[in-house]
Amino acid sequence: METRLRLAPILTALCLALPASAQEVGLRLLDHGVICQVVSEGTIAAPQTEQGRLNLIAQDRDIDLTTTLVPAELGISFGIRFISEGGSAPQPVTVVLTHPPMGPRGVTRQSWVTVLHPDDPGLALFTFEFPYEMVTGRWTLALEGEGVRLAEQGFDVVPAEAAATVLAACPGPVPMS
Repeated sequence: METRLRLAPILTALCLALPASAQEVGLRLLDHGVICQVVSEGTIAAPQTEQGRLNLIAQDRDIDLTTTLVPAELGISFGIRFISEGGSAPQPVTVVLTHPPMGPRGVTRQSWVTVLHPDDPGLALFTFEFPYEMVTGRWTLALEGEGVRLAEQGFDVVPAEAAATVLAACPGPVPMS
């Protein structure tokens, strides 16, 4: 997953400080689904992920197809677009990705910190970059602030042939690695 959890953390930058509490800041999901191709703008360290790093992705990227059905196919990304509402300062949140066991260590949970900027849309996603990442089953992307779950979206990852209509909507994903 090469910490392919592109979430706005992948975001623009990780700030540190901030006065607003999770209760003062609302979070609204704008969209969820598949992004056919993403372009990495670099990487940042993310020790709580399988790969130990995240790809940085432009936060203004739209979701290509609104769906919860995700084909397990190299190069396919899936995730959520969201916006923080309220508050007057950047707010750190934790992105939590849960999924069936993957890789030799059987990892089922990955997380990283990102910063929400008031009234700026964000993006959190995962891209299948390696065959071992393409585990089928229920995946969940969630955003948490100060231990409070602010938003959550589930996805069903299925064999590519079981999501042919989703793949047909993509012009041909290109693996990032």
